[in-house]
Amino acid sequence: MIKIRHAVTIKIGEQSFCIVVNRLNAEQQKKIDLIAKEHTDLIETASTLEKEITALSIDISEKEGSLETNLALLKLEDISLKDRLTLLWENKNLVSKLAELKKNRMSLVRPDYLKSYELIEKMCKERFNVAIEENDQKQALLTYMVNQAVTYSEIFDEINQQIKEDDKKKLNASEDGQSK
Repeated sequence: MIKIRHAVTIKIGEQSFCIVVNRLNAEQQKKIDLIAKEHTDLIETASTLEKEITALSIDISEKEGSLETNLALLKLEDISLKDRLTLLWENKNLVSKLAELKKNRMSLVRPDYLKSYELIEKMCKERFNVAIEENDQKQALLTYMVNQAVTYSEIFDEINQQIKEDDKKKLNASEDGQSK
């Protein structure tokens, strides 16, 4: 069985950790994929919520802009009483609508985003446990992560970036060797 390994140095602030990352075998990958598959609906819900939150945020920005414009108009001295009353009525409606939109946006953000974040961390933690070889550096990294509130996903972003760069260098080196 061929085992693909990458020596990776993780730098967090002034600390460096030299770890060895193994590519997951089929069984290990299947276990992580199963975690994701069990929560596909959560991932899809989070994506839908992202779109809804963006739309609500745009609507809120537009309403806040209208409110600011109305407040500026109310400060003008040469505006009639009828126009002032119209603007005040519109402002009352805008404030109510803004409160409702912000409440809706907040109700969308909290639970589902936290759940999707927890899912990603769970998958990264599982990958961390199986893909990184046991040694003192792994334990030191784990301790540092806890003390500095560094997430598993942040670590794997760095690992994936370094592996990508290593693979690119190897590919370029092999192409240079073949072209000679």
